[in-house]
Amino acid sequence: MRLLSSATKTKLLLAVFLLFSLLPQGTNARRRKKVASRHTIEVNDKLDVIVLDEKSPDYRKAYEMAGKLMGRWTINFAGVGIDGHDLLRLAKKNPDEPFVRTLREGIGRPIDKHDFLLLIDDLLVAAKKGLWGKPVYILPGRARKVGALLHPQDVFRRDRPRDYPYFVDQLHIDPPRRRPKMPAAHDGDPLGPNWIMRYRNPIGREAKLRALAKLNPSGTFANRIRSLLNQLEEQGAQVGLYTTVRDRRRGYLMWGAYSLSKRKSKRSVKAFVKRLNRLNHEWGLNIPIQWMHPRGWEATVEAARKMADAFDVVYATKTGAMRSNHYDGKAVDFTAVALPRKLTLTAPDGMQKTFDLSDPDQSRDFNLTPEIIAWVERHFQMKKLQLDYPHWNDTAKPESSLMELAASMADMPLPPPPGPPELHVNNGACPPEPSSWFDSTYPFVASGLLVSGLFLLFLGIRKKKPAS
Repeated sequence: MRLLSSATKTKLLLAVFLLFSLLPQGTNARRRKKVASRHTIEVNDKLDVIVLDEKSPDYRKAYEMAGKLMGRWTINFAGVGIDGHDLLRLAKKNPDEPFVRTLREGIGRPIDKHDFLLLIDDLLVAAKKGLWGKPVYILPGRARKVGALLHPQDVFRRDRPRDYPYFVDQLHIDPPRRRPKMPAAHDGDPLGPNWIMRYRNPIGREAKLRALAKLNPSGTFANRIRSLLNQLEEQGAQVGLYTTVRDRRRGYLMWGAYSLSKRKSKRSVKAFVKRLNRLNHEWGLNIPIQWMHPRGWEATVEAARKMADAFDVVYATKTGAMRSNHYDGKAVDFTAVALPRKLTLTAPDGMQKTFDLSDPDQSRDFNLTPEIIAWVERHFQMKKLQLDYPHWNDTAKPESSLMELAASMADMPLPPPPGPPELHVNNGACPPEPSSWFDSTYPFVASGLLVSGLFLLFLGIRKKKPAS
């Protein structure tokens, strides 16, 4: 009698896996499409309505055609209202200048001219199906995610650019629920946009900077940020300070909503909700939120998406939710777009520099301009988190620490001359150093023999025949 061979076992396991994974997938996909179609348009990487010659593309002509087809229909793109007349005006403006620079200066956003044209084309296709004239909101995070706006990957990871529509076939166009008078969620409410009204950040720039000044260890971060933002605004940039100090509970809610919105099946949703509830308790947050929506897992995913949109979160991790620098006043989120062609900055250390941003390839976006980032990092004592679009960390040392360091160095004795190595005594905090080759290799040899034995047992051996 023989046990199953390893090849047979592998085939059986693969067959079970395929049967388990493939059969429910079609059902889940149909359900997701049904739910998503209420607030989405279909997107692709082809021009179905607008004409553009691939061999010699004339983008001004293509945008002129798009403008005529859009007419007076207005879409909200990254906070800017754009209609067909705006596209016509930009298509005819400054014909001797590079069109990408005309687009970015005219709209005030770091637009990718080809990917933005693909987005307009998809909207025009949807317009033929009844969308024309209805409100459309392409939020900044959504536009950046699909590549219609430049993404940090386009700048800092050029081998992995965000080409529209970046692995999605549907794009959400519903407005976010961020009204100032929106009621806060009550204890026990299910997830949704109303939770952004709980554990709120300070409101208003000065309130945010005061909260930062109170908590920041260096004692100077708020003044450096204030100086930088004021200089940018004085030169015509559109500046937004979004977050300085953040409540830990808010960080947990942001990560939970973002991650839950990515779930694709009932099983995955239930498992992640269980995980969120466990971490809510383990982290000592005790937030009275109901992560599973009463109407089921699909409604849970949709509510999580709307909640993440309301938070305007594009990317979030468990590590960031646990230990964000925002909790300790050591980070800020801000944006500055529509930068002028020449930008002059003066740093706290007295250094000054003028940046020439007139090149057509310049994004005119503070967080996507490497030369500005490098100079600000050095002279403003800040560090840009490259792939987290608005995020900057404080790198300045606390003033008290610098004073203590200087005082201690004044009385510090000279180090002794080098001598024989000291005897290190094991105090129980770590195991003693191995005293021989056998001591150091024995655990690995024993582990290897054990694994080999289990492997042979798994593969199966031929039973011996009974003696005749």
